Amino acid sequence: MIPWQLLNTLALPVLFYVAPRALALYRSIRSSAYKQSIRPLPPQLVPVLTLLLFSAGLTLILLLPQFQSTNIFALTSARPTTSTNVLFEKLSSLRPLTSQEEGPLRSAFGRKEGRLLYYALGPDTLTECMFCSPAELENPGASTIPLSYLAYQLPKQLTPHILNVFIIGLVTSPIFVNIFGSFIYSFLSTSTSTPTQAPTSSSSSTTTARWRTPFLTISIALAAADVYFLATYDVRTNASPNALRSIESVDFLHWRLRIYRLSCLAILNILLTTCVYLSATNRFFINPPSVHDRLTAVGQALEVGNARLWATGVVKNSVVRSAELRRKEGEYWEEEGRIWEEREVVSAIQGALRRMGREQLGVLEHAAAERAGVVLAGMGVPTGMGAPGAG
Repeated sequence: MIPWQLLNTLALPVLFYVAPRALALYRSIRSSAYKQSIRPLPPQLVPVLTLLLFSAGLTLILLLPQFQSTNIFALTSARPTTSTNVLFEKLSSLRPLTSQEEGPLRSAFGRKEGRLLYYALGPDTLTECMFCSPAELENPGASTIPLSYLAYQLPKQLTPHILNVFIIGLVTSPIFVNIFGSFIYSFLSTSTSTPTQAPTSSSSSTTTARWRTPFLTISIALAAADVYFLATYDVRTNASPNALRSIESVDFLHWRLRIYRLSCLAILNILLTTCVYLSATNRFFINPPSVHDRLTAVGQALEVGNARLWATGVVKNSVVRSAELRRKEGEYWEEEGRIWEEREVVSAIQGALRRMGREQLGVLEHAAAERAGVVLAGMGVPTGMGAPGAG
C-alpha cells in the first residue's frame, strides 16, 4: 500500500504540473470547437436524462447499509478468532437469528475455510449454494475461490453490470430517443399555451448515439475487472497472522467490491448524463454540423435573400412608377450630395484617411475592388472596370 505521506508529498508537484496543462487543453478545445450558440435542451432528451439520473440515484441508494447483507463481525465487533458459539451468541443478543444464520452459516463457520469464504463472498452465497462446500478450499495449493462458489456468485455479481449496460444501450438508441422524444414533445405542445419549437429527432439521436460506444466499452470493462478481481483474489490473505489480530485487519472483499461496483456505476451514469447534456445544449463537446445541415442552412439563407431582393425590386418599381415618389427620391439624393460636399464632412473624411495610413488604405481599396468586381461580373461587365480608377 502506498504511504499517505508519499502521496501528500507528490500531490502538490503533480497538481502544479497537471493543472495548467489541463486548463490549456480545455481552452484549446473550446477555441477550436465549432462556434455555435447555446441552445435549450431538446425535449427528446428529457426521458434520457431522467432515466440516467434515476438509475444513478437508485444505485447510490443501494449503497446504504439497509440494502446490503449484514456483516456479522462488524455488527458484533468480534475478533476474527472469536469462536462460533460466542459469535452467534453476541449476534442473538442484538437481534433474532434467521434460519440461514442458525443453520448453514453456523455450520460453515465451524471451518476456517468457511470464514475465509464468508469474507470474500458474503453470507448469501455461503448459505444458499447447494452444490458448494468449504471443504473444496482444503485442497493443497488452493488459495483462490473454488469454481463452484465462483459459478454461483458471478450471476449475482454481474447483474448490476448487465442492467447498467441495458440502460446505457437503451438511452443511446435512436429508436428510444425518437419514440419517447416525440411523446414528450406532443405532451409539452398540448399542456402549454405557447407552442414549443419542434426539435430535430435526428440531431437528438445523434447526440446520444455518439456516446454509445465509449460508455458501453467502459461498462463492459468494469464488469470484466469486477470478475477478474473476484476470480484472482487470494482468500488465504485473511488467514495470515496480521489479519487475525483485529477486525480492522480483515479484508471483507464482498462488501468492499460492492461499494466499488455501485459507486463506479453511479459515477458512470452521472458522467454520461453530463456529457449528453453538455453536447445537446452546445456547451461542450460540440460537433460541426453535417454537410446536409450546412446545405439546408445555405438554402434557407438564399431563400431569405431572394425574398428580400424581390421585395426591394417591388419597392423600386413602385418608386419609378409614381411621380410623387420620384420627386421625393430626387430630393433625397440632392440633400445627400449636399451633405457630402460640406466642408466639415470633407475635412472629417480626409482626416480619417490620413489616420488610416497607406497600408490600411490599400487594403480597403483592394477589398472594395474585389467587391465591385464580383458585382459587375454578375452583370456581364469586365472585372477590370470595377477597380478604382478604372474609368
